[in-house]
Amino acid sequence: MRVYFVDDDETTLFLYQLLGKKMELDASYCKNGEEFINTIKVEEKAVVFLDLNMPVLDGKGVLKHLQDNGFPNCRVVLMMGGELPSDVTAEIKALGCNDFCKKPLKAEDVSSYLN
Repeated sequence: MRVYFVDDDETTLFLYQLLGKKMELDASYCKNGEEFINTIKVEEKAVVFLDLNMPVLDGKGVLKHLQDNGFPNCRVVLMMGGELPSDVTAEIKALGCNDFCKKPLKAEDVSSYLN
């Protein structure tokens, strides 16, 4: 299973690269949503750890793209720095987000989504 980390913060992506190597993940690291949608393949089985607020294409835009273009094997986990208002949470779930987790991710967070 392929793992994607999508976050515009360079330091955060670097830390996820270290985590990916430590966990021996088949992983890609994307600095924005557009880079991610240009990388993922429809048939790919993947877990995507997605940031919400990014330039170029944000998390909502990524979710809409996945929903509109049919990515049946893609599980999306939204990474959050804090709590989201309930209306935003409902909107994100309606766009196909599978779960939410707190930043920064830890190995046990990532592992729990790989089964």
